[in-house]
Amino acid sequence: MSKRLPTKAELCLSVESLRDLLTYDSLSGELLWKHRAQARTEWNNRYANTVAGTIVHGEAIQVRITVDGKPKYFRAHRIAWALINGAWPDHIVDHENCDPSDNRWVNLRAASISENNTNRSVLAGEVPFKGVYRIRKSGRYGAQIKKNRQHTWLGLFDTPEEAARAYDRAAIQLHGEYAKTNSSLGLL
Repeated sequence: MSKRLPTKAELCLSVESLRDLLTYDSLSGELLWKHRAQARTEWNNRYANTVAGTIVHGEAIQVRITVDGKPKYFRAHRIAWALINGAWPDHIVDHENCDPSDNRWVNLRAASISENNTNRSVLAGEVPFKGVYRIRKSGRYGAQIKKNRQHTWLGLFDTPEEAARAYDRAAIQLHGEYAKTNSSLGLL
């Protein structure tokens, strides 16, 4: 598994400090602010026991924490990993169901960059299937798959559905549990 170093912000904040600030509900995936003994009453009245973090750009949840007087931003799924495992992750934390706002423990798993990239939904394009594209000159459909920056040509097919099925077979073989197939996405 390829390594991903903790961010500068993560290096500035120990897991022990995180545990003083937040609790993690592994069933709901929520991070909650803890009551702070040193905080002003107004802070505790307003924030203690409330959900920490906001969705940024419609994707992952980020939590703003002040470290040494400066605001720092942390991804909620990485905080959850640190709170459960006692250390900041040194790898990608993948959301199995592809929903970056779903931080339930059962949805988080360690992944390499390549594994994380395979666990993506279909991209918008002319053909509505993952790994399939139309070859304009012939009117047929090509299928290919990628792993570790290597493209593998799967062949030419008469229909996009045939090409999508070929992609699915290759995805399961190459990517195993990280495979996002056209069938699993409800496209076939």
